[in-house]
Amino acid sequence: MRVLIDANVIVDALLPVEARLGGDKASAIRVLDAVAEGTVRGVITPILFAFVVHAIKPRRKEHRERMAAALAFLLDITEWAPVTAEHCRAAMASSFHDVEDGIQFFAAGGGKLDAIITRDTKDYREHVHVPVMTASEFVKKHLK
Repeated sequence: MRVLIDANVIVDALLPVEARLGGDKASAIRVLDAVAEGTVRGVITPILFAFVVHAIKPRRKEHRERMAAALAFLLDITEWAPVTAEHCRAAMASSFHDVEDGIQFFAAGGGKLDAIITRDTKDYREHVHVPVMTASEFVKKHLK
C-alpha cells in the first residue's frame, strides 16, 4: 500500500501532545511505524519535509539533536517524491483550493496512491479519487 503522509500527521508524531491540540499522536506514530516496518510505503515531498522542519522548530541544541535523528529516520523510511514545475502547473490548473496540497498530490503520483493520510481531509477529498483519511481512520482500517 502506497500512501501520501501529510506533514500535519508527521508533526503530530514528532511533537508533544500538548503542542498539537486536536492531533492524534498515537495513530500518527503507528502510521510511521508501519512505514518503518515496510507494511506501508509512505510518500513525502521536499515541501512536506520542509514544513515539518519549520513546524518542529529544532532550535535548542538538545532538541535539535533529537529532531535531527527523527528527521533522518523519516528520510530513511519514506519514499521521496520530487516536485517539478509540471506538478506545480497541474496543481494550479486543478480544482485544489490549497495549491500546496495539489502539488503534494501530483508529485506523489496522484492516481498511483492507495490513500492520503492527513488531518485536513476536506482539503483533499473534494479533489481526488483516492481514499483520504485521518491517521486514526487509517490505523483502524488498515493496521489492525
